[in-house]
Amino acid sequence: MIIDGYSVLFLFTIGVLITIILAIFVQRQIFRMRDNSVRREANIIVGAGLSKRKKEELDRGIEIVRQFQLLRAPKFTEIGTIAEHANAPYINRMIAMDELREIERQLEFINGDLGRIAGESMYAYLSRIRQIALPSLSEQLCERIGLLAEHCSPLVKQS
Repeated sequence: MIIDGYSVLFLFTIGVLITIILAIFVQRQIFRMRDNSVRREANIIVGAGLSKRKKEELDRGIEIVRQFQLLRAPKFTEIGTIAEHANAPYINRMIAMDELREIERQLEFINGDLGRIAGESMYAYLSRIRQIALPSLSEQLCERIGLLAEHCSPLVKQS
């Protein structure tokens, strides 16, 4: 094998390409690890290190905020909103979404365990409610309402 200028340049170029590819791969892995650690929820107990009385006061404040959010949640069926979208084809979907929220709110007032978990789909919520409190609710109805609610959610958010 003869080592001339072209061979050295070729080997140098291959070395640089391998170095760049490895650097990109390492950087990608670092970003993946960082994003995964950020995405994971922190396991922090609210009020850790506080006295029992302070924890109860903090929990009471959190509960008051949650109740306020449930009572004051914006509704699609307010008069102003209905007037703006009176002839829209999705007005019935808006009304249905408000009714579903109202059902969720009432069930949560009845029993705190019946509240909808953040990020839970409507189908998963209805299936859980069916198992816990309403065994007479048919599976087909849960599927139908869940599918329609999930279908309507993006359409209602656009309005």
